[in-house]
Amino acid sequence: MRFKTNVVVGLVFVGLLAYVYVFEIREREQQREAAEKSSLLLDVEEDQVAALTIDKGDSVIVLENRQDGWWLQQPVADLADDAAVDRLVRNIRESKRERVLVDSAVAAAAPEKAEQYQLQPPRLELTVEMKEQGGSHVIRYGADNPTDTYVYVQEGGDNPEIFTIRAWRFDNVDKKVFDLRDRRVLAFAQDEVVEIDLEYPGNTVSIARGEAGEWHLSAPVAARADADAVDDLLRGLDNSKIAAFVDEDPGEETLDRHGLATPMVTAVLTIGDDRAEKRLTVAGERGVRESGRLARDASRTPVFRIDSTLVEKLQVSVFDLRDKEPMGFNKDGITRVELIGTGGSFVAEKDTADVWSIVDPEAVAAKTWVLRGFLSDVERLEVAEFVRDGVGDAG
Repeated sequence: MRFKTNVVVGLVFVGLLAYVYVFEIREREQQREAAEKSSLLLDVEEDQVAALTIDKGDSVIVLENRQDGWWLQQPVADLADDAAVDRLVRNIRESKRERVLVDSAVAAAAPEKAEQYQLQPPRLELTVEMKEQGGSHVIRYGADNPTDTYVYVQEGGDNPEIFTIRAWRFDNVDKKVFDLRDRRVLAFAQDEVVEIDLEYPGNTVSIARGEAGEWHLSAPVAARADADAVDDLLRGLDNSKIAAFVDEDPGEETLDRHGLATPMVTAVLTIGDDRAEKRLTVAGERGVRESGRLARDASRTPVFRIDSTLVEKLQVSVFDLRDKEPMGFNKDGITRVELIGTGGSFVAEKDTADVWSIVDPEAVAAKTWVLRGFLSDVERLEVAEFVRDGVGDAG
């Protein structure tokens, strides 16, 4: 009987725990989540947004979310910086209503109250258009509060209450066109580049990637390329950002005036199996501006300025790009050395224990550390100057 009683008590206890969890703890958790969600300025995800308009009164920025990413539509038509726009949307989504100052009923009955908070007209009006007939949301940002820690905000539509958000959240929305524009000098993936051509006045340096991923010079000389130097050049092109947009729609005469008709260098990248081409033209002396030069990506209209760091990287010589290891070997893989000199010759061999021995002209023990040092020195040798290319009589 006692056993049955304990079982019944245990079942009742488990039932009570389940009740407390379902109807108390879980309900409170759901209420907390609902309250947190209702405090969000706008509950949207980046991929749900079709377009954004940032209207400051004297300037308007329009962004459109296409299948291939974000594009600027106004005041210029150009690629947008996907990461920057996604951060902007994420900032809007994560902004929270800190304190309601005027509730919806009062704000609707007395629209003049919005003027008190510089919300009519607003300092900035943001329109978020949603995909799949999701409508649009209008958010108006007004003045800072007296301590500059909050900004007054009002949402358009049926809920015109006036509330505050953190000031730094507004700063992350108050963007200029330059902040949201794609500022990559060239848009490409380094590992997809199969050929590089650097076209200088009267000279072209050509580099191609082999089947095993190694780089080879094909012009003006056929030789191994320095993989580190080539990768550094590609990194420079990939990581460089446009310093300033100078001319949005240049004509032929304007391009000449900018020094782009007689360029210092044109970098041409061949990309992938379909051999798509990326072309960057860097202006000659007439295009020198501040701490850089004017340049142009052939796939985009505007002329822009690049900084001197990239300019210096593009002024690379054949010698800089050429493999300067005369022998190109790994010392750890060497098992036999034959040295022939005016003072005599010898042959040394290494056994499986990495111990060296002289085998010719007579079999004697060798100083292993000396041979290791010798091979290390040879491995580190670098060409100081290429005197002549090709094989022939050096006499």
